[in-house]
Amino acid sequence: MTIGLLHFPILVQEAIVQNMRLLKAFTLSTLSKKTFRTVILSFRRQNFDLMYNVKGLFRLEKVPYQNEDSELKIELVEYQKREDIYKRPDPNALPVQVLEKLVGVSSPKEITEFIVRLLRNVRLILVIKSTSVETFRNVLEIFKPIKEIDEIEILRPIDSKHDDDELTRLVLEEARCAKVLRTDLKTTSNFSYDYTKNEPFSFDVISWFAGRWITKNHILNLFMNCKAVSLPEIDYEDAEIAEILQKWKEGSKIEWFRINRCKLRKPDLLTNLVKRFPGATPIRKAQVNIYDQRDPLVIDFRDDTCFMVQRHDGTKFLVYFIGSLAGFTKDFKIGEDIDGMETDPESDYLNEDADYDESEDEEDD
Repeated sequence: MTIGLLHFPILVQEAIVQNMRLLKAFTLSTLSKKTFRTVILSFRRQNFDLMYNVKGLFRLEKVPYQNEDSELKIELVEYQKREDIYKRPDPNALPVQVLEKLVGVSSPKEITEFIVRLLRNVRLILVIKSTSVETFRNVLEIFKPIKEIDEIEILRPIDSKHDDDELTRLVLEEARCAKVLRTDLKTTSNFSYDYTKNEPFSFDVISWFAGRWITKNHILNLFMNCKAVSLPEIDYEDAEIAEILQKWKEGSKIEWFRINRCKLRKPDLLTNLVKRFPGATPIRKAQVNIYDQRDPLVIDFRDDTCFMVQRHDGTKFLVYFIGSLAGFTKDFKIGEDIDGMETDPESDYLNEDADYDESEDEEDD
């Protein structure tokens, strides 16, 4: 005997839909308002990647990883051939032809509106693997009116050889609509962004790999209202880092910060500064996340390179400078919380990056 899906309790309906392939689930959603609602409820805690080719091709794929919030990850890639988007056959994938037939439309905007309506409780992430200014503009025109963008990630194609001055300027103006910005765009030495004439950023996370246009003054004037700042592969002098730490101590929304130190270092400068921070306590071992988008490490710090300090609101932070890295975070574990945890092997590698100071450099001369 066949029993209709809607005759089952709602939790059973959700379980059935969750185990369906995407084609069947999407087809079910088009049958009636009730089945549409059932599919919505079933998808609310699942994760999806939506790959969108810049030539207008879609591929929706259900992915197995689990987060507290579901996320719709839209990846935009410049493919050379139409068939490239189907090169990974997957029973849970939903190619463009199927989407077009189910939705009854073919424009990227209308297809995306349908998907976002069906997957309404999701975070929208745009991954743009293109350095085309026109592509970036078109992408925002499609997705910005549909749903709040949680994250924009702009990645240079591996074979890209040109600089991205124009796109960088556009991203700095238009990507403010997102909560998170991650990119590795490169600029020429002539590129400049006037920190005196532009509003400060307010990203939850901003990560700019090798963003050499970002000076100390940009950080002091534009980045202090962000919650997390990662600037790998950009070297700053310890004197500049000291100014950043002092400004942060006086008042900033940054909760996690990572920056690179140049080879010419003045370790005593940073140590003596942080020792004067309220509640400064030396820490030898801590579990801390020193890299963006990676698991925390248990690190043995050298003497006078890691301190727990207290902000004016009572929040405790860990401030560290280990080898070529400097940073601070309010998310860390020390003492009894990490008793029994082994030090991460990377701790030795980070500490092996010996400190340099100006006096040693002068002796070499």
